[in-house]
Amino acid sequence: MSRCNKEDYHSDYYSLYGGSVFIKQAVPNSAQEIDVSFQAKPTSSFQRIKALVGKNYVVMTRNVLLLLFMMFVPASQLFLMGLALGSDPKPMWMGVVNHETNFTSCPTLSLADNKTEDECDVENLSCKFLAKIPTDTIYLRDYGSAELARGAVKAGKAWGFLNFPKNFSDDLYERATGGNTIENETLQASYVHVEMDYTNKQISSAIKIEVYDAFEIFLKDVLTKCGFYKELAESPIQYTGPIYGKDDTDFREFISASILCCVVVFFPLCSTGVSYIWDKKQKTLERSMVAGVQSWEVMTSVFLTEGIVVVIQCIFSFAILIFYFNIEILGSTSLAIGLMFMVGLDGVTLGFLVASFCDEEIEAVMIAIATFFPNMILAGVLWPTEGLPIGLQYVSYLLPSKLASDSMRSIISRGWEFSHIGVWPGFAVTAAWIVACWLLTLWIHKVRFARR
Repeated sequence: MSRCNKEDYHSDYYSLYGGSVFIKQAVPNSAQEIDVSFQAKPTSSFQRIKALVGKNYVVMTRNVLLLLFMMFVPASQLFLMGLALGSDPKPMWMGVVNHETNFTSCPTLSLADNKTEDECDVENLSCKFLAKIPTDTIYLRDYGSAELARGAVKAGKAWGFLNFPKNFSDDLYERATGGNTIENETLQASYVHVEMDYTNKQISSAIKIEVYDAFEIFLKDVLTKCGFYKELAESPIQYTGPIYGKDDTDFREFISASILCCVVVFFPLCSTGVSYIWDKKQKTLERSMVAGVQSWEVMTSVFLTEGIVVVIQCIFSFAILIFYFNIEILGSTSLAIGLMFMVGLDGVTLGFLVASFCDEEIEAVMIAIATFFPNMILAGVLWPTEGLPIGLQYVSYLLPSKLASDSMRSIISRGWEFSHIGVWPGFAVTAAWIVACWLLTLWIHKVRFARR
């Protein structure tokens, strides 16, 4: 209890001490002295966290467009990456130098002449082979000589060319049926010589696969019509039915899980770091601390508000995977979403940690960008980690997205459960990152506020 002295002016002020709030009011000389005091009710952690969540909600909804952007941007990034990565390249131009047809176009390339016939016809086998090359991916153009075709490749008009010898049909048939009685000259004349521009690894590999598959189909067709076993055209190494996945698994299915993990880490990291630094710059964080709010209560309130955004990000991202790219989740969908939610919370805690020693928003964003690309590259998003040096392979297992990506891929494509050795380590490492960043942030707060 405190008594006011009489003053000639009005003054209102508050003092906070020992949990009691005293309101002192001075009144004019003619008024009686008034003593007003009350004991403030102690607040629990739940009440403080509830108040902080309300404050965070007001700040988040103040800019609705930015909030919607943060909700939909991971799904949109996944959508764009899925469109840009993984599809077969087309069209790819290839030249043809056909000595067998005197450098003229093959009549059998037309649809009318490309029909299956029962008789054994070993004439113009070069044209029959070219007819098997898919026209939707490889476009063929005839050239009068190898020099002209090679010049077209050097001019950037084609990726390569196929060179057929003069007696290709006869020599190829004799090679296929003659066994070990054929001469070396006949053997050499049965080759199709392919010269290519190998500067683009993806396109050159795609052309090789298309040409090889087309030749195998063509040779099986010829052998079958001429009374031989079509298996003679096959490699002695036989690939039976896959244990997991498909023989022609889409590359998008491989990269989608890793890209999703990297994106869901990156954007919560940025949003949490920026909002946390904004609180520090506006002094709202410091005022909350002075009023008795603990650091873990502030972090929990941000966890709750940002967690809702992460849940929405996960739902829309998985909707893109399932309904647009038609990727079937063989395992538990709830397990996959749960792992993705943990990865998002990992990004939130990383945002806490970054914002703890940054004073400007641009600093946090630059650090987030600097960590995004190493995390994506070393996590095996675009290239298997087995291609890394041995030392970096071990380092990659400590990254936030490496084991989480492997676990996500195993859940989606292999159907593994949580107890499998290929799944639970992703959860364990993600949880370890969350706890480590949480504790380290609390320690940094304790040190920084102790100095003040």
